[in-house]
Amino acid sequence: MLDIGGGTRRGNLTEFIHVSEHITLDNNIRKRPTVVGSAEHLPFKTGVFHSIKCTEVLEYLDSPEQAVSEMCRILKDFGGTMVSTPFNLGIHSDYDLVRFTKYKLEKMFADNGFRIVYLSEQGKYFTVLSYMLKQAILNTKSKARWLLYWTFPILDSITGLDNYNFVKQSQFLNSFTTGYFVSAIKI
Repeated sequence: MLDIGGGTRRGNLTEFIHVSEHITLDNNIRKRPTVVGSAEHLPFKTGVFHSIKCTEVLEYLDSPEQAVSEMCRILKDFGGTMVSTPFNLGIHSDYDLVRFTKYKLEKMFADNGFRIVYLSEQGKYFTVLSYMLKQAILNTKSKARWLLYWTFPILDSITGLDNYNFVKQSQFLNSFTTGYFVSAIKI
């Protein structure tokens, strides 16, 4: 399995999906990856991996479409990939370049030789709302911000409202998400 962007081995999946080797690729040598390289120009031969994990990486790339194409190139036929991307989250750094809609992800994977097996939102309206309010509190410059920490359990509990039908059936409330998870197979 290739873990793109997993230089520090974020979430070792080898115990959950039976793979013989977990190779990490990162462009930052300080994260001590197995291989230093770019997701847009993967330094591997064609058709050598059974699976790829690429979590919270595509938003940092100049050409995420190229990275998806490269993932397809290095996968064996019917090899799988797991990808996650943020959507309604704050900008992480100067390198945080892009956000993807469900429709863009579907198109990007289909155009690059994949069949999406599973695509899901990672949180809906109330999860986004909770995240935004918590971040506003955490990023307040006032030393009295700790007075608002009591709201965190309440904000955490409102995320459960995303599971109710009034959210799932509302075109407006259902249009918000913190991000997406995609599982796709090379066809």
